[in-house]
Amino acid sequence: RVVLLRCGLFSLFASGIWAVLPLVAEKSFRLGSGGYGLLLGCVGVGAVVGASLLPRLRGHFGPAALLLAGSAILAVVSVLLGYVHVTGVAAVALAFGGSAWILALSTLNSLYQLALPQWVKTRGMSFYLVVFQGGTAVGSALAGVLAQHTGLSVTMAVVAGGLMLGPLVGLRYRLHPISPEELLPTGDRPQPVLVGSVAPGGPVQVTVEYFALAGKEKELMAALEDTRFSRRRTGASAWCLWRDSEEPSRILEQFVVVSWDEHLRQHGRTTVRDQARLDHARSMTDPARPTTVTHWLTAPVLDE
Repeated sequence: RVVLLRCGLFSLFASGIWAVLPLVAEKSFRLGSGGYGLLLGCVGVGAVVGASLLPRLRGHFGPAALLLAGSAILAVVSVLLGYVHVTGVAAVALAFGGSAWILALSTLNSLYQLALPQWVKTRGMSFYLVVFQGGTAVGSALAGVLAQHTGLSVTMAVVAGGLMLGPLVGLRYRLHPISPEELLPTGDRPQPVLVGSVAPGGPVQVTVEYFALAGKEKELMAALEDTRFSRRRTGASAWCLWRDSEEPSRILEQFVVVSWDEHLRQHGRTTVRDQARLDHARSMTDPARPTTVTHWLTAPVLDE
């Protein structure tokens, strides 16, 4: 979610530079189609240089620093295009802008792919593309409308300010890279027991009954709240947590999966990272009262 937020903010404002660049070339620098092509060529040269330097930069700087650098450079480029009407300066600035564009996009792309388990990588990347392309489309349209009503200089200043929103948001929502080993499937989860050979139709409700150690009730509840994301991410369509009014140490986790086959897939989707959350929760349970898992099938409709 943090990567998607940063991607959305970056594409929303960075796309404004490319959207109004034809106007900048015509109005500010009095260039025709050939001059505009040369400016785009400078962007391409910068992108190639940035791509070649990227492995070395990743070895010395973290993702947050690379995103900050990419946003800051593009913000400076935006200001220069808006207020410095010298073609040579614009050409050099756009070369740096191309490098910054590749630097930021490759960092966001790799961060997001590395955060996805193998089973959902393709589906997850579709969300990333929707955010990136949607931000580009909306940002381009907004930049065009803003330029029409306020002028190029104000538009480029707004773009520059918007580009710095990403690093500011990063101070509140930090990037937490996940190691590939944490996203491997556990492969050793016990399979649920089903009487009969035919998989039932309809949803499956799973309840997990925990008994907290004395004084650990609140901590266990907090740990189970954290497992909610794992359950939902691997296939649960609904999730809820209950606490016994007569026995506060008795806590019931409840989630629903759309079908029995989907629940079997859910077991295979559980990663090492997910299992660590579950193990952390179970470490706060009473060993004398073991955790109980129950699978509830949809009851058949009886004829009157």
